[in-house]
Amino acid sequence: MSPIYKRVKYLKENGFDVPYWDIDTLPEPSPSITPSITPTISITPSITPSNTITPTPSLSPSTTPTITPTSSITPTPSATPDPCPACNEFEIINNDLSNSLTVEYVDCSTYTTEILVIPANSTDYQCSCNTPIRVFGSTDYVINFNGTCPL
Repeated sequence: MSPIYKRVKYLKENGFDVPYWDIDTLPEPSPSITPSITPTISITPSITPSNTITPTPSLSPSTTPTITPTSSITPTPSATPDPCPACNEFEIINNDLSNSLTVEYVDCSTYTTEILVIPANSTDYQCSCNTPIRVFGSTDYVINFNGTCPL
């Protein structure tokens, strides 16, 4: 097969050599090659069950299950509050001009109670089994014992 540049011819136009292809000297195109191999893929599953389910016999329609309630909770006797040894009256004074005072005490029925004493020299009187204690709020306060609570 001869190189392509040998197939180029030149014509004279206006004093210049102009190249052109000489189509008559080109070889005949060869037919394109089509692959004749068709790929085939075959996959065979190799999964084997790892769990087998064994059916269990079901209950016959005439069988009714019996449910017997059981309790694991054992009742405890209700706690009765200890009687108040002495019910005393306390005067609670909040001397703070801007902050409220929260006080906790055990009332004469032996229930823990919280009260709020507003600011600005407020005074509150409470009957209690114990001396009231500050829980939150003002730090400028006075708690005075006033004697036995009038019932």
